[in-house]
Amino acid sequence: MKKIGKVVVRTRKHPNELVDSKFLDLINREVGEYAGAHVPESITEAAYFMQAAQVCYNEATRKEMPRSARKEIIESKISKLVLSKDLLENARKQEMLSTSETKS
Repeated sequence: MKKIGKVVVRTRKHPNELVDSKFLDLINREVGEYAGAHVPESITEAAYFMQAAQVCYNEATRKEMPRSARKEIIESKISKLVLSKDLLENARKQEMLSTSETKS
């Protein structure tokens, strides 16, 4: 995990084949211009510039994933199992009642 100022940001490595080099070049140019106008006073500040570029690239190239129905499917299965359990418990209670009635 990386820090930009007080915010912790997770950056990931991207394989060269998947990097949009034109977009990355534009970001690098902008960061270079900013660094030229606001010369970093320490390595830490320079690292913040690089991290900001990484975050910018990640945000700009991130693809929205469709919401997974996995949670709904799991919840549906759980509710079916709970219903089955309740039905079994009711059937056992009915069976116990009917056997106790025949004994009396």
